[in-house]
Amino acid sequence: MEYWMCECGKKVSANSTVCPYCRTDKPGVATKIQSVSDGARVVVTDFDMPFLSMVGFIMKWALASIPALIGLFVLFAVFGAAIKALLPL
Repeated sequence: MEYWMCECGKKVSANSTVCPYCRTDKPGVATKIQSVSDGARVVVTDFDMPFLSMVGFIMKWALASIPALIGLFVLFAVFGAAIKALLPL
C-alpha cells in the first residue's frame, strides 16, 4: 500500500487527500473549501442504485420493521386495556 508523509510526521494512505490526524491537505492536491451557512439546504435531484441492491435494501428494511410493529402492537394493547379499565362502557 502506498503512503504519503504528512507535515505532522504520520503516514497517510495515498487514497486520502487529507491527513486524518491533523486535517492537512495532501501536497500537490487542490482542494475545494466551501463555506456552509447555518441555514444551508441540500436538494437531491437524482439517486442511482443498482436494482438488486435496492431489492436487498427494501428486504432488510421490511425485516427490520417487524420488531417495531410488534412493539407498537404491545404498546397499543397495554394502553387500550388501561383505557378500557378506566372508562367502562
